[in-house]
Amino acid sequence: MISRILYICLFVAMNWIASGQGGIPIHSIRFEGLKKTKVSYLQHFLQSKEGAVFNPVTIRQDEQQLNNLSNLTRVVCTRDTCQEGINVIFKVEEALTIFPIVGFGRIKGNIWTKVGAAETNLFGKGIQTSAYYQNIDGRHNFNVFYRQPYINGSRWGDFVSITKYASIEPLYFPQQSVRYYYDNFSLSLGGSYEANFFNHIEVEATWFAEQYRKATSEVSPGPDYLKVPKLMGKLHLLHQRINYHYFYIWGVENSCRYESVYNLPDKTWFHIVTNDLKYFKRIGESGNLGLRFRLGLSTNNETPFAPFVVSSHVNIRGVGNRINRGTGSLVLNLEYRQTVFDEKNFAGQIVGFSDIGTWRKPGGTIREALSQDKFRYFAGGGVRFIYKRAFDAILRVDYGIDIRDRNASGWVIGLGQYF
Repeated sequence: MISRILYICLFVAMNWIASGQGGIPIHSIRFEGLKKTKVSYLQHFLQSKEGAVFNPVTIRQDEQQLNNLSNLTRVVCTRDTCQEGINVIFKVEEALTIFPIVGFGRIKGNIWTKVGAAETNLFGKGIQTSAYYQNIDGRHNFNVFYRQPYINGSRWGDFVSITKYASIEPLYFPQQSVRYYYDNFSLSLGGSYEANFFNHIEVEATWFAEQYRKATSEVSPGPDYLKVPKLMGKLHLLHQRINYHYFYIWGVENSCRYESVYNLPDKTWFHIVTNDLKYFKRIGESGNLGLRFRLGLSTNNETPFAPFVVSSHVNIRGVGNRINRGTGSLVLNLEYRQTVFDEKNFAGQIVGFSDIGTWRKPGGTIREALSQDKFRYFAGGGVRFIYKRAFDAILRVDYGIDIRDRNASGWVIGLGQYF
């Protein structure tokens, strides 16, 4: 009986402390090692507050939340006691946040280069801005982007983007494929809201004009010239529980986008839904498993201008450049990254991957898309050269081979992990 009473008293006392009614208070929260980042910006990501009861579990979560920020490479929390309570100190290593944008690639039917600059921590407040020039098969492209994630320290943010995209695109007609000069100029304005650390909402409005002009003088199907101004509204829901330790990743992320496009000349609507599910797991001390499952559906019009493409840079490594289009897409990417060296500032990985996907042709059925002969299945390997002092500063080189047709293969070179 007495032991039962003691157990109940202990249980009540533990719950009283856990609920914040007792315990040692946090006297101060300090940051050491900051050179650029504002303390007010970092405080936005902390659950712990000065004067609140010290909770070691919450402190560990705060430490990881800071480690997940792109402008910090490493954060370690220490603490000491004083007469007034506990002093919490976050020792911070800041990342390089001003860096060049350099990209290049060559796959069959496509050569591209990119040069520019980006800043991911403008004014020390996590503001992102970038500008780049890109040349795709001799055609000129550019983008200017600005994002303020937390306006005046609130949960609200805004962004603006101006883009000129030009390329040579293959469009697929029943008789044959036809190459077009494709131009797209767009202006996007958007707003965001952070419901909590893990859930974000974005809305975006875009005006853009698409222009198609035949790249050949030969007689072929399709219009010789077409220009279509459009309006687009977008809703983006992001659930993210991804943790970082330098270039290692673990956790889950789900990104769902809904786009509604209004064609101004003929007053018609076109709808697109895309969902990306990503899962990452650390394997031992130096391995990382990654999985991405992508599902997309759109209005199923019989049109050569279908929104989902089959491309090495987007979904299937080695398949080629925009070799097909569809009004539905299902892709599964799986890869294992093994670190082979990890020094103070640099690291390297070898990668094995498997990419499999299928597409619904315009006007076709989902059953047709899910038939076994419609799937494209590529596997291969690659390397990663990593600079640890900047977020996602990774040079990626992959080589993929078609499992069913060993003559179909290709190199894919880019910056950042593939997903």
